[in-house]
Amino acid sequence: MCRKHIIVVCVGFFSILVSVSRAQLPEVPGEAIDALGMTLGTPKRTGFVFIEGRYISLPYTVSRKGNGIFINRIQVEQPFAWTPEALTPSTIPPPKTDVDAPVKTEEVKPSSLDTPLETAAPVSVIDTGVVASQPPTEGTAGKTLDSLFGEPATNSVGVDGKNPPELEKKTPSVVLTQTQKDELRKKLDMIRARYELGLARGEIYFFSVKHGRVNGTYGTARPLFAVLPEALRYSQSPQDLMNHLRQKGVDFVDLATCTDLYQNRLNFMAINDRRRMIELDEAAKH
Repeated sequence: MCRKHIIVVCVGFFSILVSVSRAQLPEVPGEAIDALGMTLGTPKRTGFVFIEGRYISLPYTVSRKGNGIFINRIQVEQPFAWTPEALTPSTIPPPKTDVDAPVKTEEVKPSSLDTPLETAAPVSVIDTGVVASQPPTEGTAGKTLDSLFGEPATNSVGVDGKNPPELEKKTPSVVLTQTQKDELRKKLDMIRARYELGLARGEIYFFSVKHGRVNGTYGTARPLFAVLPEALRYSQSPQDLMNHLRQKGVDFVDLATCTDLYQNRLNFMAINDRRRMIELDEAAKH
């Protein structure tokens, strides 16, 4: 490999690293994990997941750790911020008898593909009145890829061997009754299970802290994957990428999502591999 190609690959990898790590949800506090525990999911070899424009390869395991929802160790949603202001007795209602009440989502205009499409801003997906996924707190942007995948961060140490004063400050504790913990855990596990069920049905998810979540069915995802590898490979800008997709009849992906996809355009190789898997699976069924 010549030096020019090495530079291109390095720059491309750096763009992937930056685009995935620059926007994050707050880390799940240890206090939340102690209070709510964890729920591990079952790996699924169906569905499609993009996080901040980066395609995540199969299989997908949806898990809950404390108050965070994770897919393949990457936090994709924090429906309830772990703060005393967000989690108070008045904002967590008592358990309801109808635990299977439908999820509230924000309706969008139907696409020309005539497939169900759902978008959701980063707000609570259940009617609890609790503030949902918060924007990244100061200092969370620009972390390493390992940090995004849930690896523990290393605190800096002062010259005297002690933590700097700002690291000595502790987040105010959240005090919940056992009943409130049980109800909160139940609601979080319902959200986790819905993502797992959606992936089992072959649905597609675009997660983003910056502009919310876009969700579609397999019927939405299949036409996209048919044209996305070439569109990413030959596009010169996010607008150009969106124009390529529009010309091929894919009009549900907006400019914000195309911007994230374009910043991860070297993903076209992994997306092309997935397209081949889809074509082989479809051929085997006929």
